[in-house]
Amino acid sequence: MKGLCIDPGGTTTLTKDKEYFLFPNGPTHYYVCRFDNPKAHFGCYQKDLFQVIAEESPQRPPEPPRIKIDLTMGAVYRAFLVWVRMPGHRDLEGKHYYVKQHKTQSTQVHIYDDPECTIGRGTFQKYYFIDYELIESKNEEAEFEPDALPEEDWEQMSLF
Repeated sequence: MKGLCIDPGGTTTLTKDKEYFLFPNGPTHYYVCRFDNPKAHFGCYQKDLFQVIAEESPQRPPEPPRIKIDLTMGAVYRAFLVWVRMPGHRDLEGKHYYVKQHKTQSTQVHIYDDPECTIGRGTFQKYYFIDYELIESKNEEAEFEPDALPEEDWEQMSLF
């Protein structure tokens, strides 16, 4: 819920007439946060210091089903982010991002803001995204063929 500080009391951390996120802590106190995350609180204050302005935040949709999505390693896809588990990343929801398959975790993707994949935003589960669209395919594991040297150019080195 959200609340407005009506009296900062004797604290220096609260500002009068500023909105905060409030999480109940017993019958007479709130955990007070600047973000909609109860783990990010900066203190526990009495309820009479706040006026509740929004009782509950809107209900979030349920977590999407954990479906298996096959992506090509090294390929860049454009996908729409529909859900995020972590409260601090919920501002990323509802937008298109460029994604690449994680190198070691088959269920995760790295997300980027640009198709060149230079501005990283994080790593999320594949099933948090919908509408995968292939943008470009890169072969990261290109074979290396060194130039062959003629045998007369080779010389064994002696260390002693």
